[in-house]
Amino acid sequence: MEKRPEVSVIVPVYQVESYLERAVESLLAQTLEELEIILVDDGSTDQSPRICDEYARRFPEKVRVLHQENQGLGMARNAGVAAARGEYLAFLDSDDTIEPTMLETLYKKAKSGGYDLVMCDVKICYVEENRETVSVSYPQEEIDLADYIAHGNNITYSVNKLFHRSLWEGERYEKMLFEDIALIPSLVTRYHRMAYVPRAFYNYYRRGGTISTSQVGA
Repeated sequence: MEKRPEVSVIVPVYQVESYLERAVESLLAQTLEELEIILVDDGSTDQSPRICDEYARRFPEKVRVLHQENQGLGMARNAGVAAARGEYLAFLDSDDTIEPTMLETLYKKAKSGGYDLVMCDVKICYVEENRETVSVSYPQEEIDLADYIAHGNNITYSVNKLFHRSLWEGERYEKMLFEDIALIPSLVTRYHRMAYVPRAFYNYYRRGGTISTSQVGA
């Protein structure tokens, strides 16, 4: 029987030929070995589909590619969730990157306490302004759920979290702009076994016209 990956990372891809390789390379550099990378090409018309297929050819043991007609970011994530085989799921936007130890650290934290969800901090890189800031998710490592919901940061983000796959049974993104806001807080409030690693592992590159700031492909 084929061994299940510890983590499946779902990467929705739409018109990101300039950034896609950087994102995938950050996944291939992960210290977590049992990793599955699912690239979901959401009907891109640039070179993104070719780049996806090339990574799948070069790294068949790690990279899988799904091609579909353009349906939007949430639908691309749904397709990746449906195809994922990992014990845990994570999301990476295709114009962002993650630090090399992110997935291993969050996975070990999840396993150590039987957590359903583990989150980290986010480094926001303002590209046009050439500056960075860290969005701290919570002021202390031990999370009080009610206080986090009321005062925490990054609660609506999909991308700074590791989810046990059981959380996604019957759950899917809606076809809408800012689909995270409609789904992720709901997941957080219903699953109390949540942990936090106070490290800025996720690098969010904020610029105009990205997959998360434009309605095109969102």
